[in-house]
Amino acid sequence: APPAGQEGNSNPDALGEGDLGAIDNILSDLGEALSENPETSDIGEALQNGDLEGAAAAIERTADNVDLLPEDARQNMQEALQQAAQQARDAGQEDLAEDLQAAADALQNTDPNNPMAADALDELADGLRDLSQVFVTMGTPGDQSDGNQEGPDVGSSAGEPGSGSGAGTQGLP
Repeated sequence: APPAGQEGNSNPDALGEGDLGAIDNILSDLGEALSENPETSDIGEALQNGDLEGAAAAIERTADNVDLLPEDARQNMQEALQQAAQQARDAGQEDLAEDLQAAADALQNTDPNNPMAADALDELADGLRDLSQVFVTMGTPGDQSDGNQEGPDVGSSAGEPGSGSGAGTQGLP
């Protein structure tokens, strides 16, 4: 059930927890694929850890040197982004799908003087930063396996009222 009093529920663009869960899975899968190449492993590891800020920064570093990426790393990244874009589309995450697809398309063009790839990667980095804000605002999805995201523990503090001991029996000497 969605948390009560969630603002902006009427907004069709607002992401629900299911969306965040889906995005989380897409980005984890993308991270796994990117971890296979040393050149993109820092992006991959950040994505797998759910560190979207870190991933965005790593993507920007890659964007700066995209013309230096070895062919296999570039191809691997392109395929991983393509796959993630498809997953995002299947999950109805059009914005994310577009960012991923644009980056994938741009990586197909190997011309080192073509700024398209760098721009598309920077766009993707911005998209991840935005998502990172959403995750922070909404809290990460409940199916996060690392136990450092404590959910609100509702009703666990059952204090017993009136069980104070020593009820006024002052022993006079």
